[in-house]
Amino acid sequence: MGTWWGTDPVKRSKEEIDIAALGREGMLLCECKYSSEPTGKDVLEKLKRRSLLVDSKLPKKLMVFSRSGYTEEAKKMAEEDGIALHTLEDVSRPE
Repeated sequence: MGTWWGTDPVKRSKEEIDIAALGREGMLLCECKYSSEPTGKDVLEKLKRRSLLVDSKLPKKLMVFSRSGYTEEAKKMAEEDGIALHTLEDVSRPE
């Protein structure tokens, strides 16, 4: 588990995924946003694009963590594309 760094050969730019974890059944790729504004669809699109740069045949699960929730567009895209969304409240409440 750690951060993934790579290069987009088309854009010729350095790319980063905040959390990349490898498990028995696949990879988990996560983006984390600690902004006071709700996270938008653009963040999900960027994670989805970057996930294609990760050279692996393993199944990839995408997940986004956001301090301030999500826009309606982001929620809709997440539902359509199977991207898991979590808020700060989700990860900080006791079980």
